[in-house]
Amino acid sequence: MRSGEKPTSAEVAARADSQVDSKDSSKVDPGGITGLPIVSYGPETSLLLGGMLLYRFDIHPEQVAAARAKGEKPARKSVLNLFAAYTLKNQVVFLFDPSLYLDRERWRLSGTYAVVIFPDQLYAPGQDSPASFERYSQRILSGSANLERQVVGQLRLGGGLSATHAQMLESEDGGLLATDQILGSDGGLFLGAGPNIAWDNRDKDTATRSGGRHELSLRGHPQALGGEYGFTQTTVQLRQFIRVWRDQVLAAEIYGRFNYGDVPFQKMAALGGSSRMRGYYRGRYRDHHQVAAQLEYRLPIWWRFGMVGFVGVGNVARKLTVFALDDPKFAGGGGARFALSPKERVNVRIDFAANREGQRNLYIGISEAF
Repeated sequence: MRSGEKPTSAEVAARADSQVDSKDSSKVDPGGITGLPIVSYGPETSLLLGGMLLYRFDIHPEQVAAARAKGEKPARKSVLNLFAAYTLKNQVVFLFDPSLYLDRERWRLSGTYAVVIFPDQLYAPGQDSPASFERYSQRILSGSANLERQVVGQLRLGGGLSATHAQMLESEDGGLLATDQILGSDGGLFLGAGPNIAWDNRDKDTATRSGGRHELSLRGHPQALGGEYGFTQTTVQLRQFIRVWRDQVLAAEIYGRFNYGDVPFQKMAALGGSSRMRGYYRGRYRDHHQVAAQLEYRLPIWWRFGMVGFVGVGNVARKLTVFALDDPKFAGGGGARFALSPKERVNVRIDFAANREGQRNLYIGISEAF
């Protein structure tokens, strides 16, 4: 799991799939309920300890049986994921994360429902934000629902709804939040809806070796829906994986998030974290817009051990016309991998990263960064 972030159904399903005997590819996976411990580390959370209950099942067992009888690959199992965690920074996360596959995977219905109490660090917005920060804590109740339909080939169309309620619990006297110098200081309700389009031909969701997923989504948050702030959010995410030689992989990502309107700080584009721009604390730089790119080379070494090297470059800006293209943020590093399940490509990762400003951070978790 990416430190400081919630695990996805794809990640936890892959861990559960790894319990199926890899020596017998014809063995039927019965699904069922699985309990899994979770341990991770990152600068945003410190040590995270948690666990999850995972229920994997077939919505259409008759279609699965028919596919097996014809020698075809059956549709992937649907997943209900219940997760809870506590960190050494006194952060608490409760999460319900369903992912349902219907009509031989032509339809995918997914969602995320969470209760989070999260003490954190807030840096002033802007690409030239000073290194000083203020501490704050907020409670977040959030829910989202997304429906996606396979249209032609690997092209998928869909849309989603989201609702987030943020309540400020603590803030520093005299800081940006306590003096209402930034939108979202008092928390609030954020309601959004909009479409998305994706092209996805990855060979596997976890530790992909070939193919890619390229996605564009739009979420409008009009006050007419009942939210306290009116803004729109557009996200572009292009991921491509190239198998170079044997199991060596070059992974690339281009990411952009663009916000227009009255954007609360909770919904601004935040640079950094364990999955993108590793080396920067997540939110060290935040603003209306963000553009970032990263490259990672994944190299198997021996048995279940491997190594990676990665670099990332990006920046944030209040307006698209003021991106500091000649002075971007830069980070890079390397790490080790151990395959818990070579068949399902479920890896323990340990990454060490540094940024151009001299900060160094350690990341430990399950699954690749992207």
